[in-house]
Formats: sequence, structure tokens, C-alpha cells
Amino acid sequence: MHLPPISLMLLQVLALHTLVFCCQASTFTDQTDKQALLEFQSNLSPNSRVSLASWNESFDLCNWTGVTCARKHKRVSGLNLSGMKLTGVISPSFLTSVSLSHNSFHGSIPPEVGKLFRLQHLNLSNNVLGGGIPLGLSNCSALLNNLEHEIPSELASLSSLVLLSLRRNALTGKLPASFGNLTSLERLDLAYNRMEGEIHEMLFLGGNAFKGQIPSSLANITSIREFDIAACDMTGSIPLSFGRLHNLEILGFSYNSLGSYSSRDLDFLGSLNNCTQLQHLGVGYNRLGGKMPHAISNLPNRLTYLFLGGNFISGSIPHDIGNLESLQTFKVEQSLLTGELPTSLGMLSRLGRLQLQSNMMSGEIPPSLGNLSMIAELLFYLLYPGLDYNMLHGSIPQELMEARSLVSLNVSYNNLTGDLPREVGKLENLIQLYVSHNQLSGHIPQTLGSCLSLEEISLNRNLFEGSIINIRDLRDLKLLDLSNNNLSGSIPGHLVNLSV
Repeated sequence: MHLPPISLMLLQVLALHTLVFCCQASTFTDQTDKQALLEFQSNLSPNSRVSLASWNESFDLCNWTGVTCARKHKRVSGLNLSGMKLTGVISPSFLTSVSLSHNSFHGSIPPEVGKLFRLQHLNLSNNVLGGGIPLGLSNCSALLNNLEHEIPSELASLSSLVLLSLRRNALTGKLPASFGNLTSLERLDLAYNRMEGEIHEMLFLGGNAFKGQIPSSLANITSIREFDIAACDMTGSIPLSFGRLHNLEILGFSYNSLGSYSSRDLDFLGSLNNCTQLQHLGVGYNRLGGKMPHAISNLPNRLTYLFLGGNFISGSIPHDIGNLESLQTFKVEQSLLTGELPTSLGMLSRLGRLQLQSNMMSGEIPPSLGNLSMIAELLFYLLYPGLDYNMLHGSIPQELMEARSLVSLNVSYNNLTGDLPREVGKLENLIQLYVSHNQLSGHIPQTLGSCLSLEEISLNRNLFEGSIINIRDLRDLKLLDLSNNNLSGSIPGHLVNLSV
């Protein structure tokens, strides 16, 4: 049922109440607060009013559901009705804090909200609000709805603004150049809108249609903690000046057209060792060239995520990569890496994902990778080594089977020889096993049938011999490829009953 709009007189009364309340006038009392809340309740749907049954004269105002009162004057200072499945339209309020998230409010944000000068926190996220952003809106920390039209430049006057999130809306137009005046801003998230044009000064803008170069003047916003402009159409180089952002925690440039396939494209990495708070660095799938610099070993030891894949990076992984003791994800897939896997990878005790597939690396798989199992098992990190499409040779080390939390092992399309270790049966969490297109030989170990979590097994195009093992207990198996080997004997009857 569509509810009637709120009367202009009511909005004026509430706004006037706010102004007088700021001056602590005695004309307004808790009865005025109560009247305003009851007026708010009356604009909700009948079913929603049941959730606010305590909002009546029988209960003390400060005991009403979602209401917070100030200690000194017993006046209403906060209203939190998040997740109560309320429907209706929103009336403005005099409050300093309002949270109406995760409900079903519709309509637009009342323009009179700009008169609520004491408002410090407004959370209207996850509703079905529409329309534009009121020009007078101030001191709001999060708006996550179906907002549309352009971002008003007046927002740039909020010099104390620390966080502004308008992610996943329908905002259009260009980013106001005046946003460079938000010197206190630590996080600005406008990702996944329909904005376009060049970036004049700053910000946090993945999934839009921004283009052009990244301005070096962004380094003037020294308080910024997160900068993510993934999946746009940015070109040019990554400025060295980002090394001056000492508070930076997240830096994301992935899925753009940055770089020029040149040897200087990765120079910016050397400046980031000054960003001591950096935890997340993503520059994957650009046009970055040059050799893998030794500087990545000197990145801040807080770093947990390093994504360099999908570029034109050559050379080898530095032997000092083990210095990044907090690293959980390391991705340099689909690049031009050569050389051997450094044994120091085994020192990354928190490593959860290692993706180096589709390179030109050679050498043997270091047994030290088996050292990753202890803390992975205790802290529930999962290890995803992707080493396929390289030129690795030698055998699969037995030590690798000590990584008990292993869920996916892919070493396909290499030159591996020897047996598939019988210790593979220890990998009780293994879901995917891909060792195809190698030169592995011997019998398929019967212990493979003990990996009860297996869903996909690909052993094709090797030199395995003997009979097909008993996999009767692999209830979740969806893929089994044993083709192009030297297997003999009959097909076990239990394979017929597998619901593959």
C-alpha cells in the first residue's frame, strides 16, 4: 500500500524543533520528542506498526524500541530501527543519529533533512529509496540506495567528512572537481555507478567509465586509506607519488590499461615501502611490463594480498619473497615469469592462495611448500596452488602432501615425472586434483580413494599404468578423467553407479 506524503507543516515543525533543541530551549520537552516519533510511526504501514508496539503512552519514551535518550536531559538522541522489515515513507527527524537500514522504505530522501544541523550519522542503506541526493545533505556517513542523477558539488563543503559511500547506485555525470577539498576524507567509495569523465583530483571509483591518467596530485590527500579504481579505462603510468600516502591500506588498479609494456612500469612498487599500513595491492590485468623487481620483497610486512597477474612481467620471483610474512594471497598468473620457484615461498606460513599458472617457469616444485600446512590448518586458511602451464620438471614432492588444508592442486601442463605420491591420501580436504598433461607414471595410488571430499580428478595424458583404483567412497565426485594413459584391466562395476 502506498502511503501519503508527509505534510510540509510536519517537516517544518521537526526542523524547527531541531534548531531550538540545539539551543536547549525549554519550550520543547520529551513530549515533543514523543509526538514527533508517533507522527513517524503513523506514516508506516499497518504491519510495520506492530513491530513498534512499545511506542505508546504506556511505556516510558526512553524504553521505546530503538530509541536512545541523552543522559542529562532525557531527550531522544538516537533512533536505530535497522532490520525491522519496516515499510512506508521516511519523515525527517531532529535526531543526531538515525539508522533505518535493511527495511523497505520507498520514496525519496526529504530535502528538509538538510535542516537537521545536529545530524551526525544517517544510515539509510538497503532500502528502495530513489530520486536525487538532496543538495543540503550534510554529515552523512553512508547512503547505499538506488540514488540517481549527479553528485552535488555542495557535498565538497563538508570539510570534516571522513567517510562517504555511494556504492552500487545509479549516479551519473562527472566527479565534482571540488571534491579535492575534502582533506579529512579517509574513504570515498563510488564504485559500480554510471559516472564518467576524467578524475580531477581523487578517489575510489571502480566499475565506472572513468578514463584518462591517474593524477599525481592524489598524493596530496595524505589521510586517504583506501584507493580503488579497478575495472575502469585508466591509462598512463602509476604515479610514484602514491608512496607519500603513509596511511594507505588498500590500493587497487586492476583491470585497466595502465602501463606501456616498458621496463619502467613497475617503478612505483619501490615507493610503496613507505606505505607501512598497506595490506592490499592489486594491479592485475593491465599493460605493465618489465622484470619482476626485487622491491616487492621490501613491501610492508602487513601486506596480505598481492595481485600482479595478467600483465607482461618477466624475470623470476625474488628469493626474498619470504620476507612478506603476512601474505595470504600471491597471484602472478598469465604473465612472462621464468626461473625457478624460490624455496622461500615455504616461509609464507599464512599463504592461502598461490596462483602462478600460465607462465614459463622451470625447475622443480620446492619441498618447502609442504611447510605451509601447519598454520593453514590451525587458522583455517586454504591453499590453492596453481602452477599449471609452466615448464616445471622433476617429481611431485611428498612434502607437499603435508599441506593438509589443501583443497585444490593444479600442476597440469608441465613436465613432471615420477609417481603420484601415495601420501595424497592425507589430503582429506582436497576437492580438485589436476595433474594432467605431464609424464607421471606408475600406479594410481589406492590412497586417492581416501580423499572423500574430491569432486574433480583429472589424471589424463600421463603414463599411469595398472588398474583403475576403487573410488566407491567418493560420493561427491563429479569429474573423473583417466584418458590417454596405459591403464589396463576391466572397468570397475562401481563406476556405473556414480552419479557423475
